[in-house]
Amino acid sequence: MQVTRLVSLDGIGWSLSAVPLDRTVRGLAASASSIIAVGDGGATLGFDLSDAGAPPIIVAQPLSRPGVMGDTVRFSVSAVSAQNATGAVYQWLTDGVPISGANSPLYTIASAAPMYAGAYSVAITSSTGVVTSAPARLTFAVPTNPGRLINLSILPSLTSATDTFTFGVVVGGAGTRGGKGLLVRAAGPSLGALGVGGAALAAAFAQVGAFGLAADSRDAALLATLAPGNSTVQVSGVAGTTGVALVEVYEVP
Repeated sequence: MQVTRLVSLDGIGWSLSAVPLDRTVRGLAASASSIIAVGDGGATLGFDLSDAGAPPIIVAQPLSRPGVMGDTVRFSVSAVSAQNATGAVYQWLTDGVPISGANSPLYTIASAAPMYAGAYSVAITSSTGVVTSAPARLTFAVPTNPGRLINLSILPSLTSATDTFTFGVVVGGAGTRGGKGLLVRAAGPSLGALGVGGAALAAAFAQVGAFGLAADSRDAALLATLAPGNSTVQVSGVAGTTGVALVEVYEVP
């Protein structure tokens, strides 16, 4: 018996196998996992393809980091391959799911947002095996005092005596209960002569940061607590007047 080492075209070593001296190899048939040598008289000898080299070694793991809205986020990995290993392929994953097109040592998120929060890892495959990095987490802190909408203004034009502008307000939502204080105004010609005004409205204007109205203003304002559900507000000119009206809604703390 003679011991022979078969060597592939790309230089990756195969396992040692014995080839009988009294047989001449007439052909080879190969698959991804084995190779068959065909000799005289139909004799065959199978060789399992194997590589004794170690898989890639990660020398610098990707690092976790807190996310900031709009920032560029980069995860990177550094690895070395075993001797004779070829063709390292990278595949980044988020929460274990492969990320399409993320196939280099560096993965970049151009504009961070909470939707990108998760655990990021990378699988590195070479001819000697596969290794997966430790997960690096991208996290977003829950704001302790999140911003909220405190004012909405709409500027419609009432161009005829029959024009009416209507807008809707919804109070409530999942997990909420009770009413909500709102200040609704339609700023246009004054309605002071109609008896609308007073200290309560002036105080509400100051509280929510709304610009003040003159004492003899004929602009419309309503201070009310709305029950949960849908509400509408209609704005129209007094006695058929026309013009531009600024419609505002403020949240009252």
